[in-house]
Amino acid sequence: MTYRGDKYPEKELVPKAGTSDRARYDQWMCFGQNELDAILWTMAKHRWLYPEAMRVPEVNASCTWELERNLKVLDDHLSKNTFLLGTQFTAADIMMGHTVGWAHSADIGRNFNHLMEYSKTLQERPGYPREIYDKK
Repeated sequence: MTYRGDKYPEKELVPKAGTSDRARYDQWMCFGQNELDAILWTMAKHRWLYPEAMRVPEVNASCTWELERNLKVLDDHLSKNTFLLGTQFTAADIMMGHTVGWAHSADIGRNFNHLMEYSKTLQERPGYPREIYDKK
């Protein structure tokens, strides 16, 4: 996503390299990937991906606890910001929106009001992949 944003700067989805906005963008990209997505992926492996003999169901309790703790960090940030970089929508919001959607599909993080409002704001944007997320 960052590569594409750098390649097409006129879309303004990725802040210019070397700026403080780019540092904050990188921070949220890393946070989403390391502190949310990686935990969700671990949970998925132990719920359905690994062969049944390799699954450790007890892993999910600690992952849920850690995920909730990390989602609180995000919720606190969103209490003062519309998007991850304040009022500017970026590719980090696309990545984070997908990751948060994955957490919500596992019934994790729905108790954070600012996070729920953020998700709603993202879903109302043009280009939101409704055909993927809005299965009825």
